[in-house]
This record gives sequence, C-alpha cells and structure tokens, in this order.
Amino acid sequence: MTLELSLLIAFVALMDNRWGAITQLAKKYAISRTFVYMLQSQLNVAIEGCFCVEKPPSKKELIVGTKMKSLEYALMLRLEGKCSIPSISNMMKKMGLKNNSVGTISQQLKKIGKYLPNTYYFGNGAITYVYLAVDEMFSHSVPILISVDPLSSAILRIELSGSRKTEDWVNHFNKLKGFGGQRRRARYMLGNRYGLSRNQQAT
Repeated sequence: MTLELSLLIAFVALMDNRWGAITQLAKKYAISRTFVYMLQSQLNVAIEGCFCVEKPPSKKELIVGTKMKSLEYALMLRLEGKCSIPSISNMMKKMGLKNNSVGTISQQLKKIGKYLPNTYYFGNGAITYVYLAVDEMFSHSVPILISVDPLSSAILRIELSGSRKTEDWVNHFNKLKGFGGQRRRARYMLGNRYGLSRNQQAT
C-alpha cells in the first residue's frame, strides 16, 4: 500500500462520520477495520501536533506567575546570595523583574518570616557548628534577645524577655540547645555588667 493511499484512507476515515464508513473502507481496499482505525488515529495525532493551540494563560495566571518568579529570585538572593534588600531591589530591576521595590521585597520577606518558627531546628541527628552573634534590642522598653549567624545573618532565635540578666541569656541559649544545638565551646561577649568576664568560656 502506497503512502498516498494510506493518507487517503486515513483522511476519509477521519472526516466521514457516517455509520458504516469504516466498514466500507475496509471492504473497498481489502484491509481490516483495525488497520483503518490505526491509520485514522495516526493522522489525528499528527494533525493535533501541528494545529492544536493551547489555551493562553489568563491575566490572573500571568500576574500570579510574575509575582512567584519575583519572589523566587528575591528569596534566592537573600538566602543564598546573602544580599541586602536594596541590593536585591537593584538586581531585580536590572533583570526586568516586577515587584522590585525595596518596600515590596521587605513586605514579602516579612510575610514569609511569619510562617517560620522563632528557633532554627537541627534535625536528622545532624551536628552543625555555628558562631553566635548575640545582641539585645528594645521594643517599647521591653528587651528582645536575639542570636544570629554572623555569616548568613540568619536569626537562630529571637524572643521577648522580661529582663536582660545573665539567667535570661543562659535560658536563651538553653532553648537553642533544646532544639538540637549542642553548645560545645562558647565565648560570651556580653560584658561585665552581666556578671560574666568578657572571655568567660562555657561548655
């Protein structure tokens, strides 16, 4: 059977919707009905691949996709690139990404941060050694104790405290230890006003 004849049979089978059309083709060309259906299916697949047009994304889908791409880049630059928010804004503008203002990026990162725990968790039995940069700040005269990884600026623990005495800081570190952190050798740099020598070591 020639290629032209196969195409003719497939085309007629595809376009002729009359009852008994497949049987007539099989008898006319002395072939099985199964072979006619196979030719019809092959032609249908070929036509769909050439002429089928996917539904274009809606305006809402385009907006959501643009926001997700911008957020993905912002998180990557912040967490992997260790970039400041102004630097992230500048790079996103150069890449032509939307939602690139400092205020928008800061707001998005804050929203994501609300869903994260206030203590970094060391799971799967892994032991991770980090240097802690600790400090205190105030919110309406209420002290806030904070421990930060000085390399990535990742906040390991942050908490409101009734005071900023030595026992409060010890409790702060013990809570970190309770989440999987093991205090092997630490140097407290809190100053003598907490009753600790500047280079006092603890294990």
